[in-house]
Amino acid sequence: MEDTKLDLRAKEILRTNDRGGYTVPTAGLYPYQWNWDSAFVALGFAAFDIDRAWTEVESLLASQWPDGMVPHIIFQRIDDSYFPGP
Repeated sequence: MEDTKLDLRAKEILRTNDRGGYTVPTAGLYPYQWNWDSAFVALGFAAFDIDRAWTEVESLLASQWPDGMVPHIIFQRIDDSYFPGP
């Protein structure tokens, strides 16, 4: 099956927001990994790259707290451009 323009654009967005093991919701606006967004990103990657989809889920669960909670925002690296910051 051939990819449509929409499929290609969706893949491009996922790859653009990929930070190597986790994604950001949108380049230039939110520099951190957000739980909700990453769950949907994993579903998107699963359509064409199941290994990358699992990496996204694993990056979320790697930040799981001892009480079982997965934080809403994961501050993977320092970025002073985001207010109010971590």
